[in-house]
Amino acid sequence: SLDPPCYGSVCLNPITDLLAKSVRFCSTADVPVDIAYATHGDPSCPAMILCGDMGSQLVDWNDCFVAALARRFFVIRFDYRDAGNSTKMPHRGANLCAGVIGLCTTAEAPYTLHDVAADTWALVDRVVGYGAPAHLVGFGAFGGAVAQVACLTRMERVTSL
Repeated sequence: SLDPPCYGSVCLNPITDLLAKSVRFCSTADVPVDIAYATHGDPSCPAMILCGDMGSQLVDWNDCFVAALARRFFVIRFDYRDAGNSTKMPHRGANLCAGVIGLCTTAEAPYTLHDVAADTWALVDRVVGYGAPAHLVGFGAFGGAVAQVACLTRMERVTSL
């Protein structure tokens, strides 16, 4: 069937929800990047941010999974720097993976894992509200690392990890 998946009152249509209505860009306050994101569910529900694996995009999250979460949470999925529709950063010849996880100096890498975690909180600040708490979900090694660093840097804001 070509109909979008429906769960309760939440329906996701990947074509219209992600491309036409839900993907917006926000300039984060602390870093000069634009982060592409999509939201699902009621904004008055507790926020849940989905941190994907390295190289993944917001469209990679399973729509049925997101729809099920959106029945109880205000779900935010997003593209990291250098992924999907977010800002592409100059790499200066460094291996991006090595730079992000700290295996080379910041002079060689355009940003670190801590910068990506800061982007995550800046996105929550802009979409949910400054200082708002959130549930953090990390998928894969990189998504798990982003969620853990985000937790360690703003522990008071984490509802669950």
